[in-house]
Amino acid sequence: MRFPPSFVIAGAWVLALGGGAGCQTYPTLKNVPVDCSTQDQYDLSTIDDFEGTLSWFASADSLAPAAGVTATAEANDGGGLCGSKMAVVFRSSHANDWGSAFGNYGFGTRDGSAYEGVAFWARAPGNTGKSLSVGLDDKNTYSSDTVTTNCKQYGDGGMNQPTGGFQDPMGNIVSGVVGAPSLPDQCGNSYSAPLLVSESWRFYTLPFTAFNQTAMPNRVPNAVFSGGNVPGNGLLTTELMSIGFHLPKEAEVELWIDTLSFYRHKGWTGRGDAGVVFDAAQTDR
Repeated sequence: MRFPPSFVIAGAWVLALGGGAGCQTYPTLKNVPVDCSTQDQYDLSTIDDFEGTLSWFASADSLAPAAGVTATAEANDGGGLCGSKMAVVFRSSHANDWGSAFGNYGFGTRDGSAYEGVAFWARAPGNTGKSLSVGLDDKNTYSSDTVTTNCKQYGDGGMNQPTGGFQDPMGNIVSGVVGAPSLPDQCGNSYSAPLLVSESWRFYTLPFTAFNQTAMPNRVPNAVFSGGNVPGNGLLTTELMSIGFHLPKEAEVELWIDTLSFYRHKGWTGRGDAGVVFDAAQTDR
């Protein structure tokens, strides 16, 4: 995922219903106890535990008035989350055009083909947005000035691509904007998977089969790129280049992420290429 220079870069319901007659008040929102055993059924390969130097950045459209986005490493409440002391916190406000995005520029090239997908702990406490999409790029979709990839970047690599559509960082066409269709070998059509997170910490798993591209000329496979190793979507998990989170426009967001990993079920007998389809699940249900 490549964020164009026209973006601003920044440094960093669980409702319990009370009842009864009279003037009895409703209790406040309650935190659900964290069950660390929900991740015990998996083998995990850590992508980022956020305990060291933070390699994530935040982005929003520079045309959105008073837009504010940050990505910061902060201490977990209560002394830690299942052994992890730190988490990354994404905050976004007044990003009213296409929304906001948070990405890891130090991610690839990375081989996740021995695993089923991506997993992480997440929460969105308080009265903040709970919906998001998780994005992945491989060598067929990612452009880089330092790494040779399979696709090509036309124009300035940003919103004003003369031969490509007007796209957000996840490869989605920006609403209300008309642009020429992308070329089959053009970078930018990232793979994404939707997710709704909860008020309290939960462990989420997203299989590689849950990630899909928009139906554009540079959707893989096409006349230029053969499909990757994931059945149904063509994702090339042997050469993953970036990972990120996209928040909807106009959403007020405080999103906590911890222990971002590749995952596979213990004893998994898949082919090492996400060939077994699992539903995206909130594993503490």
